[in-house]
Amino acid sequence: MRKNIIVTVASGILTGFTVFGQTWDRPQNNFYAGQGNKQIEYRKVFDDRQDSAAVIKKKIKALITSSPGIFTQVQYDSNICSGNLNKIYPAYYRSSKELTGTFKIEVKNGRYRVTITGMTLIGSIFNDDLGDVVMNDNGMEWNTAMVANLLPDLDDNLTKVFSLVPAASSNW
Repeated sequence: MRKNIIVTVASGILTGFTVFGQTWDRPQNNFYAGQGNKQIEYRKVFDDRQDSAAVIKKKIKALITSSPGIFTQVQYDSNICSGNLNKIYPAYYRSSKELTGTFKIEVKNGRYRVTITGMTLIGSIFNDDLGDVVMNDNGMEWNTAMVANLLPDLDDNLTKVFSLVPAASSNW
């Protein structure tokens, strides 16, 4: 009997550690978390196989120049474009907070990857690091309410901002 209790308790502890230890490692809506440090990174690969890398780079430059204020301090270096991202207003906050961060776009073989780090939600009174908002206090688990509400909204906004394919017009 005692052996069964020890095995059951040990199994429960190991299962708890396994779930607890892996929670941070699962990406949520293209957002990735560092282990226990609340550092959130957005990564998304866009497929544009109909165009060459040179054409994609031209489209990225056109996107950035046609979006004044959103992209600042932009630098171009062969297949990488980087800079600061501003003026992204998540609908979740009803435009009361602005997402800022540092972006990098890498072009390779008909695809481009967008990576955003150092994300902060700027408000009229408080500024919040995105990791503090979407991770629980221990930095090892996602905040389920924010994963269900804020992250899909941010993913949608960022996909629209970085998409090189113009949205289809409903006015025809």
